Amino acid sequence: MAEIDFGVEGGVSGKLGNFVLYRVGGKTYLRRRPRRREGAATEKQVRQQSKMAGAMVMHRFVKECELREVFAAWSREVGARSGYNLFLSKNMNAFGEEDYVDYGLLTLAGGSLQLSNELAVTDMADRRLGFAWVDNTSGETARGDDRMLAAVITDDEPYRVLMPEERTGRRQDGQGCVVLPEGEWQTAHVYVFFGAAEGGKYSPGVYFRIEKPLMD
Repeated sequence: MAEIDFGVEGGVSGKLGNFVLYRVGGKTYLRRRPRRREGAATEKQVRQQSKMAGAMVMHRFVKECELREVFAAWSREVGARSGYNLFLSKNMNAFGEEDYVDYGLLTLAGGSLQLSNELAVTDMADRRLGFAWVDNTSGETARGDDRMLAAVITDDEPYRVLMPEERTGRRQDGQGCVVLPEGEWQTAHVYVFFGAAEGGKYSPGVYFRIEKPLMD
């Protein structure tokens, strides 16, 4: 069945079967009408909705710490629409149904600054986690005074991301540490990266899974 409206000034619009008829700039176009979604969401749609919901919840915590500036700076470098959009594009696939999170897939830092070489955990005492690396100071993309930074997620609050203020280490030092949060957690997911001393530039990160019993 066709429903066509001829305007008083020669315009035309309407429906023609499964198509929509409309006029723009003196030309008439025909496009297929969008299909209506009927019934319950498909398995694929449910998975996609779970991924989006998980990423959005975690981003609420990201924007409350320095990670907000990390993604803002990174998005400017790569031409992304915003830090929020960049975070979603990098991390959607890390989330799943029933609050599933693959922490090894999470990307919590990135940018043009170089990551130090051979970054590794050296020791754990109480909540103090030590790191060592090879200084690769080389100029604009790796300065000696670049700060070692860390983002932490614990298993008792699986979506909450924080950046501990108790930390030490510059690129030229070759070593540093971060004090993990207090709490009843058993596993901490730690993402270590570097940031320029004056801010505005950051490096990719390295993921470490830390089990609490190892720190007793």
